[in-house]
This record gives sequence, C-alpha cells and structure tokens, in this order.
Amino acid sequence: MVSDLAAAKSLGADYVSRVPALFFAPNASTRGDLRGHEVRLMVTLLRIGTVLQHSGISRSSLYQHISNGLWPKPVLLGARSVGWPADEIDAINAARVAGESDDEIRRLVQALEAGRKGKVK
Repeated sequence: MVSDLAAAKSLGADYVSRVPALFFAPNASTRGDLRGHEVRLMVTLLRIGTVLQHSGISRSSLYQHISNGLWPKPVLLGARSVGWPADEIDAINAARVAGESDDEIRRLVQALEAGRKGKVK
C-alpha cells in the first residue's frame, strides 16, 4: 500500500488537508494510475478519558455540551462503549481557541456529524 497526499489531492479529495493518512489499495487493472485505486480513510476514535484530557472539561460538562449541540455525539463502539473521531475533537477545540461563538460551534457540530455519513462506504 502506498500513501501519497499529492495523488489524493489530484483525485479531488477535498478532505485530504485535514486527514493525516490516506491509503491506496492497488487495482491490478490500473497499475501506475491512481484513478483506479480505492481511497480509504484512516479514522482514529478517542475514548472518553482521552477526550476529557484533550478538551479540559469534566465528564458532566461534556455531556451537557452534547445535549446543547456544542459537542458531537459519540460513536457507538459496542454495547457499553463509545468514542469520538479525533479529527472532530480537534476541530471543536480549534474553534474554541479561535473564539467562535456557540452558534458557530453548533453549525460546526452539525457539519461534522453530517460528514460522518460520507466517510464510510
């Protein structure tokens, strides 16, 4: 497998700049040409302890932010475990550091959650 950021950008992957790694699975019929390759996104999921460390808020505040639309909902990992995509946590923290208003962060959260549907095929 080959990781090639420039090749992914040439394929029109607009999310490439926010994602640290893209992997290309070779297609035997198109050797040497990335147009025939499948692009797979590597997503890192963070458990709640790590999310709390990265955000600096308490568990109760985290769930209050979720109910107020100021934090993305978790992804179910199993019957009793959840996680959050690392890129979403980074985006929320960056918005807070940049001084975005709560309304702007709510729109960001909606966009991040809507974007989850397009990542997995």
